[in-house]
Amino acid sequence: MEIYRLLHDIPCCRSDFRLVPNDYEPFCFYFIVWKIVIYKPKNDMANFSIVVVPTKKLSNGRHRIRIAVAHHSQTRYISTQFTLDSANQLKNGRVVRHENAANMNACLRKLINEYEEIVTSISYLPAISCTELIRIITYEQKKKGITFKLLQKNT
Repeated sequence: MEIYRLLHDIPCCRSDFRLVPNDYEPFCFYFIVWKIVIYKPKNDMANFSIVVVPTKKLSNGRHRIRIAVAHHSQTRYISTQFTLDSANQLKNGRVVRHENAANMNACLRKLINEYEEIVTSISYLPAISCTELIRIITYEQKKKGITFKLLQKNT
């Protein structure tokens, strides 16, 4: 129904400049599909999530927690200092069944908030790749002096 409303309101090559449901002209239909698909606005905001990459297991069998950055259909990872004994200790982006789970979750949440603040300050975000975004975030993090010890003290 939604598509019909979209198609019905777009002017076309008929005499009344409206599309009739059973009388679409091929040229008009291709024009409409091209216009809807090609010029669809993109969501240019980067998404952050807390993950463990099972294939990147440390030599001692533990797993490092990483921040996944998804931007322009690409995903790159920023490593953190936190490690887990098992990949099962991370559920839905939260550390569980760990002696220091509450503190780790608070630090990771603050870190993601800092990253989001850095990303919102970038005016040219649609023009950069995910890898460039990671470089900017890590550079700004070093410039601001954001460290895990600083985040832990503020909790």
